[in-house]
Amino acid sequence: MITKTTTATDFSISLLYVSDIQTTIQKTADSQLPPANFDDRTDLIIGGDFTGVGVMVHVINERHIADCQASGIRRSLSALLIDECTGTVVGSTEIKVNIPSGQLSGFFNGRIALPPDAIDPDYGYKVIIREKSSGAILRERRIRFFDMAVIGDDSSRWYKVIYGSIMDRIDESYRSFENQMFECYRVRFKVSPSVVSDISRLPQPEIRIVYPDGEIENRFCTPVCDDYDPDEYYVEMPFMMFGKRVGVCYAELVVSDNAVAGFVFSTNGPTLEGLWTGNELEPIDEYSTTSITDRFRSLVMDNDECFKTKEASDSDADEFELALERFIGLQKADFNDEEESVSEKEPDTETEQFADCLSALDHLTGLENVKTKVKAYESIVRFNKMRADQGLKTTEQPLHAMFLGSPGTGKTTVAKVMGEMLHKAGILSKGHVVIRERSNLIGTTYGSEEANTLKAIEDADGGILFIDEAYQLYQPNDSRDPGKFVIEALMTALSDDSRRDWMLILAGYPDKMLRMFEMNPGLRSRIPLSNDYIFDDFSVDQLMEIALNYFDRHQFSLTDEAHEALRIRLADDYAQRDETFGNARHVINLIQTDILPAMAERVIKTECTVDEVVLSKIHAADIPHVIKPNIISRRKLGFCA
Repeated sequence: MITKTTTATDFSISLLYVSDIQTTIQKTADSQLPPANFDDRTDLIIGGDFTGVGVMVHVINERHIADCQASGIRRSLSALLIDECTGTVVGSTEIKVNIPSGQLSGFFNGRIALPPDAIDPDYGYKVIIREKSSGAILRERRIRFFDMAVIGDDSSRWYKVIYGSIMDRIDESYRSFENQMFECYRVRFKVSPSVVSDISRLPQPEIRIVYPDGEIENRFCTPVCDDYDPDEYYVEMPFMMFGKRVGVCYAELVVSDNAVAGFVFSTNGPTLEGLWTGNELEPIDEYSTTSITDRFRSLVMDNDECFKTKEASDSDADEFELALERFIGLQKADFNDEEESVSEKEPDTETEQFADCLSALDHLTGLENVKTKVKAYESIVRFNKMRADQGLKTTEQPLHAMFLGSPGTGKTTVAKVMGEMLHKAGILSKGHVVIRERSNLIGTTYGSEEANTLKAIEDADGGILFIDEAYQLYQPNDSRDPGKFVIEALMTALSDDSRRDWMLILAGYPDKMLRMFEMNPGLRSRIPLSNDYIFDDFSVDQLMEIALNYFDRHQFSLTDEAHEALRIRLADDYAQRDETFGNARHVINLIQTDILPAMAERVIKTECTVDEVVLSKIHAADIPHVIKPNIISRRKLGFCA
């Protein structure tokens, strides 16, 4: 929830993070700490190089939301460390806030210097952020301190890890499972204290999950006493299944930046009940797809008949992409799932058939440049078809294309519109879209790349072969990388004049795709610049439109305060975005994994009468505050306890 003040209505603070200050860090030239030094922990270690507390806040210029040309923000904030037992101020610092005009927000931090004997670990403390001029409290956070002299300086020995597992909603334990999209699961580590008898005297451990696409999700977790054994505890982290999270994942328990235990698991089956124990819990040295997959193969895949008989999952589109199509805009029923399709009269004329395709395109949110380019291409296609119908010669148009853009900008959806359009023009006999990625084309055995690629082209015969994140096929620093064989097989197929009834679309980030083409001039000769389609990131207004479309289609509505809070959240996410920003996917994830679960929890706890309004009205409290970009760094590796 966004915290606002009654006096400083032109800005708000959405985050308060803390960090310990070490001697090595304090030697930096300025008073700022690196952003990577902050995370969502509440427990700090004193002893050793500890010299104080670092404080970071995320400040939002609310003027910018109404007018992007509004003036900036210049404020002075006070950060106070308060002893909750006595109410006295233990230390303080000033944080200077300067957000230039045209910028939505910024992260600002300062240091509260403390002498070695200023903190008593038996006391409770909190950090308070105040506006210096008015004294208004803007944000506060409770923190705990732990004495290294008591718990020791080797954090890998603080906890003993007994097992790791994946838990479903009925508390069944799994080593591997067949996912149910948008179901919630939990990573669980069972632990017990090693250096002290009372586990509450130990800092919170952290759980990290590394997903197949490289995304890392983390959370600090408070140990919970086991119902059946009062001397043992467990820590859990929930996660939601969707889209790119299907595959082999890695869960890790981290204590004070030391990896203590970890296990691999598959969300794509087969279903294997049980726990990970003993040597199976050793941490992985690096968060790479190769190391994670190799660990899983060595523990499960090579020894389990279910994996040996299970076919690789390479469906034309995963469930998340289908959901993305439904929610990215209000498409025509022709481009929705069969479950949502409606019976409509077939267009009577070719003009009506083409208009139907373009109408579906027009209903997509944003994508103005793409729409203009597709419509121009459609005009050429129709013109050539008219000439062919009159027995006149036609000019051959380049068919293959590049879709350049970030994730979640509608590339797959537009490909399906083009497939339908080209099918109705008689250029493609089927018009279907086959989606592949590097993992599908490389396969599991070295030397199968050409066969996998030719099989993908065969599957796409009469339609479109859409290769997502195609730049991953080109690894210039690895002469043995098998991706080059996929590119060679594609080049051979593109040069084969007998293969006319298919279209290749290579998709991915613009800079990486263009770099790949610079190094492969043969590809550029087959896909000219005129067939490059640029998918721009969605604007804040367009992200809001996608969110409101989703809520409308699912019978939800927002209060005025929730509408404003959601816009602030999306505006800040947009301002902080990098090349991995998910656009429409980001909006859907935010709604499905944060907003709706928060709403459900609030409604379940309410004591008022539950009616249609309560079950459909989203409040500002349901909108999560802005999350600082998560910078994971592993300072050193521990060992399995």
